Amino acid sequence: MNSERQLLIELRDCAFGYGGSAVVEGVHFGLRRGDFIAVLGPNGGGKTTLLRGLLGVLKPVRGQVRRADGLSFGYVPQREGLDPVWPVSAMEVTLMGAYRRARWRMGLPLPRAERERAVACLARVGADGLRRRLFAELSGGQKQRVLMARALMTQPDVLVLDEPASGFDLPAQQELLELLHQMNKADGLTIVMVSHHFAGLQPLVSAVSWVHKRRVESGSPDRMLTPSKIQEVFSP
Repeated sequence: MNSERQLLIELRDCAFGYGGSAVVEGVHFGLRRGDFIAVLGPNGGGKTTLLRGLLGVLKPVRGQVRRADGLSFGYVPQREGLDPVWPVSAMEVTLMGAYRRARWRMGLPLPRAERERAVACLARVGADGLRRRLFAELSGGQKQRVLMARALMTQPDVLVLDEPASGFDLPAQQELLELLHQMNKADGLTIVMVSHHFAGLQPLVSAVSWVHKRRVESGSPDRMLTPSKIQEVFSP
């Protein structure tokens, strides 16, 4: 098998939900190494539920999930719930990813190599100049870059982002998408991004999965981002 296109996750006729009740069902989904998949759909349609199923946080109500052995995820939330009173720097937030990956106890000194890796991760997302800034004082876009650096510190097989550009204006959204596209193409990083924005996605992602009416429909950006498909998804 070509390792560059290794099948990392496969969902076969899966249903995910809560309390035994399905929110999304009949899900057939495959994620291969090097993919950049945008998971789109109306608010409340089940995008986050599908994401939790992919991450393994939710067990399937039914169906079969297969994941590559030792698969690791780097997760970027929509917003970070760090207490703004806590005076933690962008560098310290980034280093949290090292503690998670290596299972060190929080507060213990990290090896110099980990600190150097954190500097490199911040630089990779264009946030090197934020190292000493307090996380609570950063703008929304700056915080997202730091959270991406923290996720990269885990050395993930798959970077997963849940609405990373929520609340951003259009230029900021496009800047973030361009950065993710570059990381996917230049670094070969596999990415799954949940979003309710779809402007500008077509030339950047390898596939699109629409989550609507309890179903997941996947295909190429050319096929899934046509005006007729978007109208179909958002029709009552």
